[in-house]
Amino acid sequence: MGIIYRCDKGAPLTSDEVDGNFRELEQRLRELEKLPATRGVHRVIQQKDTLVFEDAAGLELGKAKIPIIALNPRGTWKSKEDYAPNDVVTHENAAYLCLRHHKSEKFGQGDWQVLFKPEFEKLEGGKVTVPQNIKELK
Repeated sequence: MGIIYRCDKGAPLTSDEVDGNFRELEQRLRELEKLPATRGVHRVIQQKDTLVFEDAAGLELGKAKIPIIALNPRGTWKSKEDYAPNDVVTHENAAYLCLRHHKSEKFGQGDWQVLFKPEFEKLEGGKVTVPQNIKELK
């Protein structure tokens, strides 16, 4: 049975029709409650500079542009310098991204995230060469 609308009937609903409408709505609600919740974000896909959010059924829920982070190259890390998030330094042949505002006397791993650390080549005699792709940030 469908829902009976007073405006479609052109007269007031009887108590049986009102009760029937409530029974119909209750039945529809019970059927909906049996369905899995598929409208939450189930998967995130990157498409170039955009993130696409999908539900469990693979239907697109929405999109968001990936923000571009402005990095600030600072050169070689120096003791007692003020550093801020997104500063990039070189230290011991690797490049690091600053995670938080700080000033320190010695390089602390908790303040930095490795951006790039090359694989070194060992030559005969135990000497290590730095790959050609390592350059000082300026």
